[in-house]
Amino acid sequence: KDDPLAERESIDPKELWNKPLIVSRQAQCDAALPELLGRKQEKLNIVGSYNLLFSGSLMVEEGMGYALAFDKTEDPNHYTTARDIAIMSRELVTRFPQIYDYTTVWMEDITHVTRQGTKVFGLTNTNKLLRSYEGCKGLKTGSTSIAKYCLSATAVRNGIELISVIMTAPNSKTRFANAAALLNYGFGKCVLYTDENKDVLPEIRVKRGVEKTVPCRYEGEFNYLDTDGADLSAIKKEIVMQEEMEAPLLNGDSAGEAQYFLNGKKIGAVKLLVDKDVEKAGFFDYLKEAWYAYLC
Repeated sequence: KDDPLAERESIDPKELWNKPLIVSRQAQCDAALPELLGRKQEKLNIVGSYNLLFSGSLMVEEGMGYALAFDKTEDPNHYTTARDIAIMSRELVTRFPQIYDYTTVWMEDITHVTRQGTKVFGLTNTNKLLRSYEGCKGLKTGSTSIAKYCLSATAVRNGIELISVIMTAPNSKTRFANAAALLNYGFGKCVLYTDENKDVLPEIRVKRGVEKTVPCRYEGEFNYLDTDGADLSAIKKEIVMQEEMEAPLLNGDSAGEAQYFLNGKKIGAVKLLVDKDVEKAGFFDYLKEAWYAYLC
């Protein structure tokens, strides 16, 4: 920021060819650098990269180099919605929950190694809700001159995880306040019903098997999220399972389902599964059975 180049309204790309550059990972991946600077990427003196421009600014303050931010290069016909961001956020935290190992970190010391040496600087999470909103676990802040201040925030309370997406907020403070307001609204509307399904299921008769019956288990617990203020104590569970199954049977074979109803309407089900293998009986099995019957 104290360099003469920073004070000018425009510069020749050639003036950056031999400068220590700090660039965004996106610019490195989409080949934007060679096009904008007029030189192959491997011939540029790239000393570091950043995901957030704020991180790049910290590197500049430590004297590591020149941070390049390519603003207003977006396609004017490219749009997205809060729903798009919410879906992407949901898929990320559902498929890769380990992301929270990183998004919940408030402050971390970063060691940066360059040709000029090794430097350590502190990096603080830009998601201020981590400190101000109970249950916040992430997720991602972002801003450009066109998109303004944006945020995808996640929080968990009473077993319910919600995602709040804010776009085009006029400033950083507003995006956090609006995200918190949306989360408060969601938690105020949502009630979770859970059946852990720890009760013991009746065994099923086995036809032509080496065993007469087979135990069963639930595939998992049942969860139902209500947003309409319904009386969840009125939920009823009905066990629908086969009376008899023919061997051979494998652990995990379908044996029926537990069905859940609220005010006469089915709201979901959990599969019932065979809990052990049962082989088909052979000649010697029947012979042994007949012999025991004779002796008794």
